[in-house]
Amino acid sequence: QQLIQNYNLYYFTSKDSVYENDLVINKNGSVVPIEIKSGKNVKSKSLKYFITKYNPEFAYRFSLMPYEKNENIINIPLYALSVF
Repeated sequence: QQLIQNYNLYYFTSKDSVYENDLVINKNGSVVPIEIKSGKNVKSKSLKYFITKYNPEFAYRFSLMPYEKNENIINIPLYALSVF
C-alpha cells in the first residue's frame, strides 16, 4: 500500500512462469525490480534471473534485514518502506 501511493506497480513472470518478481516499477525512467521478503531469508532466484536477463541499474529487496547494498541489489528494511 505504501508503494502504490507513489508508483504504478507491475508484476513480472518469465515466459515459462518459473520466475516471478513481486513488483516491477518505473523509477526515474528506469525499470526496477522489487522483491519483498517477510523474514530474514532473502534468497531469491527470481530476482537474480531478472537482473541477469535485463541488467537493471538497481534492484530493491525489502526485508527484515538491515540496509545493505550488495553490487546492484539494495536491501531496505521493511520499516523504511514509507520513505522509498
